[in-house]
Amino acid sequence: MHAKYYHINKELVDIIENGIGQKRNNIYFEWLCTQLDLYKKETSPLIIPQTVFPNKITSFAYNKNKKAVQNIIDKYYNLHNNNYIRNSSIIDTNDLEILLNNLVLIRGNVVWVEFGFNVGCEFGGKHPAVILKSMTDELIVVPLSSGNADKSRNYEVDIKMVYNFPKRDRYVSVTRIRNISKYRVDLNSPIGSIKSKDMKKIMNAIKIDYGLF
Repeated sequence: MHAKYYHINKELVDIIENGIGQKRNNIYFEWLCTQLDLYKKETSPLIIPQTVFPNKITSFAYNKNKKAVQNIIDKYYNLHNNNYIRNSSIIDTNDLEILLNNLVLIRGNVVWVEFGFNVGCEFGGKHPAVILKSMTDELIVVPLSSGNADKSRNYEVDIKMVYNFPKRDRYVSVTRIRNISKYRVDLNSPIGSIKSKDMKKIMNAIKIDYGLF
């Protein structure tokens, strides 16, 4: 069995052996099952559902892509009133990952992520997260939390609107930025996006928190 998924540190062993909270034990074993699933997924090709792709792409978003990617988009989207509308064509297996990386797992989009089992104050569980950067096999994300940012904390940013998500108060804490495997993203859950001005606020908070200003 893969070592990184089956190494249990002393604190987790204590939780199990000393019976500290049956509910927490159950959550931990659920996490182990999730890790097993992730390991199985990572040894297999990424399963990309056809439904993960947007029904409409703006001309602005289309033009941000390289010509080679635009040629692929043109196979599955038709230009109509300055937008690209998804047609009925089934996306070819060879095009799925290219379109996923250029239309879905992109900066500013919001995806559901399985962060795993938390210890103490660590961030864990399944949460929506804002994509800050997409790489070959990984994403850099910051989790979204319900509620309002603490104005005294310059590392927290209010996110008032997440398109395609239920309306509620949300915020991010840039202290929780993480890099994750793309296999942690639930591609069957809704994909959202935030306003560009909110993304700028997040990037400014990162610069301030890391002393780049």
